[in-house]
Amino acid sequence: MKDIEQLYALWDEFLKEWPAQRLRTMTLDEYTQAGSKDTFTYWLEWRLRDLGSIRGIWASKFGIFSRANDEPKESHGRLRYCDSHAWYSALGATAEEAFEKVRDYVIQIAELASQGDVDGIGALGFKDSEGRSLRIKEAEGEAFRWKVAFHYQNRQNPVIVDVFKPALLAAYTGRDASEGMAALQKAAIAKRPAGMGILEYGRQIGMTHQQKNGGAAPPPAPCTNLIYYGPPGTGKTHKLNEILEHEYAQTNVSPEEWRNRFIAEKITTLKWWESAVAVLYDLGGEADVTQMTRHPFIQAIAKTKSSRNMRTTLWGALQHHAIKGSIVATRNRAAPAVFDKNASSVWKLAEDWEDACADLIALVDEFKRGPQEASVIQRYRFVTFHQSYGYEEFVEGLRPVLNDETAQGEVAYEIRPGVFKQLCDEARQSPGQRFAMVIDEINRGNISKIFGELITLIEADKRDPLNGEKPPIEVVLPYSGEKFSVPANVDIYGTMNTADRSLALLDMALRRRFEFRPLLPDGALLGKVVFENKEINLCQMLEKMNARIEALYDRDHCIGHAYLMGIKHFDDLKNVFRHRIIALLEEYFFDDWQKIRLVLGDNQKEKAHQFMTESETNLNALFGENHELENDAHKRHYVLQEKAFSEPDAYIGIYQSFSSN
Repeated sequence: MKDIEQLYALWDEFLKEWPAQRLRTMTLDEYTQAGSKDTFTYWLEWRLRDLGSIRGIWASKFGIFSRANDEPKESHGRLRYCDSHAWYSALGATAEEAFEKVRDYVIQIAELASQGDVDGIGALGFKDSEGRSLRIKEAEGEAFRWKVAFHYQNRQNPVIVDVFKPALLAAYTGRDASEGMAALQKAAIAKRPAGMGILEYGRQIGMTHQQKNGGAAPPPAPCTNLIYYGPPGTGKTHKLNEILEHEYAQTNVSPEEWRNRFIAEKITTLKWWESAVAVLYDLGGEADVTQMTRHPFIQAIAKTKSSRNMRTTLWGALQHHAIKGSIVATRNRAAPAVFDKNASSVWKLAEDWEDACADLIALVDEFKRGPQEASVIQRYRFVTFHQSYGYEEFVEGLRPVLNDETAQGEVAYEIRPGVFKQLCDEARQSPGQRFAMVIDEINRGNISKIFGELITLIEADKRDPLNGEKPPIEVVLPYSGEKFSVPANVDIYGTMNTADRSLALLDMALRRRFEFRPLLPDGALLGKVVFENKEINLCQMLEKMNARIEALYDRDHCIGHAYLMGIKHFDDLKNVFRHRIIALLEEYFFDDWQKIRLVLGDNQKEKAHQFMTESETNLNALFGENHELENDAHKRHYVLQEKAFSEPDAYIGIYQSFSSN
């Protein structure tokens, strides 16, 4: 943290670089450009972070932002993408059109701030192409708006303090956070001591909060245990991906955050001898064991592998991979031989270690270089449950390894943390951030088997608050013997396909601990397809089929809109209908072709437009009158009519009757 004089000087530097009049001529690249440290948004988020931080929130808070890579990405209802940028869809069809509205928005904020119009700032928001206000989450839009306003206000008569968290201002002023930032800012300014500078006052608010809370971090937001459920194709996974992208990912991370994440993701998976190579290389090629155990690589690996004696384990790994002829006395040596030790017990990398450890050299070099341009931290894990998925993969278990501490080639077993435990350990190290565990197809797993004793710990009142206010509920893990609790900053999301299993059949322990939100087919998201001057209304077609499915089966087996999303051409519709929708209906109705015909409306169409044609076989003619196969002399026969898939009237006939047969 810089001192107050430096912060005022930094504020002056910003206004010199970005005076209010420059905002009117600001270009898109000057506003946001991945990798640049001179853009308007980089200044606000990073260079001015000590004057009220807005870090850690997804870049969509800026309205439009430059993408770190140009990989194709499909636009959706909320955001639109091109190769270079992403922006709120409602702001316009192109990046340039969206930026014009964003620039106007920033100019308005600066003007209102210079006039001291706090209420005007509070009422302001992004506008769509028709001038209507966009509903943007507070965490994405509010902090950015007030950050801009703070820096363009009249410093001699300030009306905004550099605190942009409603909960913090509410606690200081004794007001309710729900009153909104405008009211909270005015209440805070009203309490500012006469003659106190605005930056000094902001520091006072922060210090007052720390003193009231004993220096502890503010309590985390309530945890989320949420399952989205619905028929296939209703966008459950897409919904979660959208949440993850905007709430559990962070762009433009600090070097320290990037290093911590790098170690957690890439270093902790190394074997002990590999970690020793990495540490020695990072330390210049030689070090004693004491120096090595202090290195963050070894510290992180020891925590991950639940080593009971880190020093002994590391020493054993060094011995087993020592070169022949070394003074190291050991009977069992393992390849590659890359270590040597002198009489002072200083270990070094030896002989042809570079050839054997080229990948480790590249890994450490990457760590030394640090983040390259725009980096992204993903604070979530994604798993899919299935019948054989178990506690060992999710929490912790034993894994067979070629152990560095045993004879060459001997198989040993090592305690390895599962994906959920790894995430909880990371979350515990960053109490100010939120993390997410996403479980796809949660209803397909054996919940009791997978969660084990942790099923109780995921409840909100059993979580570890991470602020020392109360002791967490802990269990002792069966393999490692460690005490374990679930941090309050870990959210758990799941998806559930109701066609696989009804909600009523779901494990009761899970039902009590999760909120369930349905995602149902939404035909309004679909467009139209025109072929041979005939218009096929996909919305009406889907709604009619689903109404029939619900009447013949139930709502859990409807067809989701995702099957028809993005269809613009008739050939695409043919392909989806022939290979996905017909197959889904076959699965639903177990080859009951009569019901499938009813869903498709084939009983109301001309034969040429029927996907499934019906005919009768005369059993008497086939087997004679005394066949005794059935009471009825005729058997219905169904044939999939391929040419119907090329007829637009076959699709229109699903929801619109042309004639009666």
